[in-house]
Amino acid sequence: MTVCRNEFKRSEGIKIFVPAGSKIFEKRLETTFPVENLLKWWCSRKNEFLRKYPWRLENDPYKVLLAEFLLQRTRRDVVVKIYQHLITKYPRPEDLANADLAELMRLLEPLGLRKRVRYLLATVSELVNIKNKKPDYETLRKLPGVGDYIASAVCIFALNQRRPLIDKNVARIIIRFYGIMPKKPERPQDDPTIRTIIKKIMPETEFKEFNLALLDLAWELCKPRKPRCENCPIKAECKYFHELSQKD
Repeated sequence: MTVCRNEFKRSEGIKIFVPAGSKIFEKRLETTFPVENLLKWWCSRKNEFLRKYPWRLENDPYKVLLAEFLLQRTRRDVVVKIYQHLITKYPRPEDLANADLAELMRLLEPLGLRKRVRYLLATVSELVNIKNKKPDYETLRKLPGVGDYIASAVCIFALNQRRPLIDKNVARIIIRFYGIMPKKPERPQDDPTIRTIIKKIMPETEFKEFNLALLDLAWELCKPRKPRCENCPIKAECKYFHELSQKD
């Protein structure tokens, strides 16, 4: 992972295209996203975040994929101990591919992933087959049980590829900051407008830090309920924060 720098490029206003019925309308989001403030906040706590979540120190596609699989619908602080146990017991994908199914089910039961163990074994077995090749996004998406999020995470953190990493928590930051409404509120991470915005504001070089910063901001401050806006590094230009301030 690259070292946090003292200066970061500030993003410009964003032009997006919004579908409305059979027509497409151009809309300009004039609010500048303070990438610099976000990254400085994350860099100030970088060592803490990396120490707490050991998979962030990895650039092995297998270990990143394993961590992301465990993190599905599970709090990351719960995952840490089980992740460390698994990579100690099964340090290579070949080791996990040959693991005992019943044993693995027992290990993953605390995460509520018992029923997905077969997916994990099938995925790792396929990963072994492509070990000597550099897997790209399309190859990863073809693996059993691997969706956009896991494939993107492996590409970003293990393969150093610039991609957005979007879950509903990251989408919530964009929705609140710009004051926009996704087409399907129940699946905001799939909204093309949110994806377009994140691609536009993402730095060219600090994309790993940027994606981690959004994840940590959502986890630490921009919570679904009772967000801690007063401590947020991007509150000065956030529409959600200003609306709350006016109500007060």
